[in-house]
Amino acid sequence: MGIHGLGLRGANAPPAGAAAGFTGMAQALRPARILLVDDQAGDIALTRRYLFGDDDDADLTVAATAPEAFGQLLMARGEGAPIDLVVLDVGLPGEDGFSLLAAIRLHPQLRATPVVLYSGPDDHDHHRRWGREMGVAGTIARPPGLERLREVIGRVPSLDVRDADGGVRLYALRLASL
Repeated sequence: MGIHGLGLRGANAPPAGAAAGFTGMAQALRPARILLVDDQAGDIALTRRYLFGDDDDADLTVAATAPEAFGQLLMARGEGAPIDLVVLDVGLPGEDGFSLLAAIRLHPQLRATPVVLYSGPDDHDHHRRWGREMGVAGTIARPPGLERLREVIGRVPSLDVRDADGGVRLYALRLASL
């Protein structure tokens, strides 16, 4: 069984990479909706600072477990405001980040969601290879550095990364038909 007992095994694997091909669409920017999946308060504070600088109005949701994160993803999608980026710690308690990533990639409405993995320095190479196979935007070894985070998130075609005080500001493309 997978996240929340959904039994997502056997579904087709998603295409690697984020959605592309915005032909015939006007593009505007809006603040990106980020889901940070981590159970360590210090890492959450540091990542928040890197992602949003001093912006207290940032659209950040934090989940401490894989089932909680999967629920947040489904809820956001159901409300018509899907998450633009998941920043995922692979070392979560209970079901780890790998099982969450697998559930995301197997779910037909979530599979294209961009994901960045955080991994410990000891297993970073293994996690990076596995993440690449699962279509993540990139893998960042702990402790994260602002420049590496900016580099990896900059690979997500649907996000615009801009400098901000003490961090970056993330914007998502808001598409409108022409």
